[in-house]
Amino acid sequence: MSSDLIIIYTGIALAIIIVAIAAYFLQQWLILRRFPPRIYTSGQGEAPAEIMYFEEKLEANYGNELPTTKIRRLLSIPNSADKIILLDDKKPFQNLLRCHSNGWIVWRGQLPTDTGDAYTFVEWHDHELKAFSISCYLATLDPEKGEIISYEFAKEPFRLG
Repeated sequence: MSSDLIIIYTGIALAIIIVAIAAYFLQQWLILRRFPPRIYTSGQGEAPAEIMYFEEKLEANYGNELPTTKIRRLLSIPNSADKIILLDDKKPFQNLLRCHSNGWIVWRGQLPTDTGDAYTFVEWHDHELKAFSISCYLATLDPEKGEIISYEFAKEPFRLG
């Protein structure tokens, strides 16, 4: 009788695992439908020419001022040739930028905390520029000035729903 229970419990556990995996992939699919990939994120293979162009321009214009010019994420700005750029670095600094098409920085994004902070993720969400920081703050930034409009403590970058 106990071997029958083991088989039943194993079957139930496998079914739960399969449902959890299916739910994860469904969630990823829904996120992609809601936020189509119009951005570059480092680690997606070879960087597109646009990324390499901006990395070169940032290096030429600000090589000594920035800890890195390697781009983690690049977002287009509606009705503008400017780009939102998230620089990739392990050191905390103002790594969220708005740049003109020639690579000159318009602004560096305000951080939610004064020390030891940087942004790890940025995305357009419901027509707002949202950025998630190392210190677990989800900030809404003014895309014209780079100033924080509002922020909240969050364990995840976005609460979709």
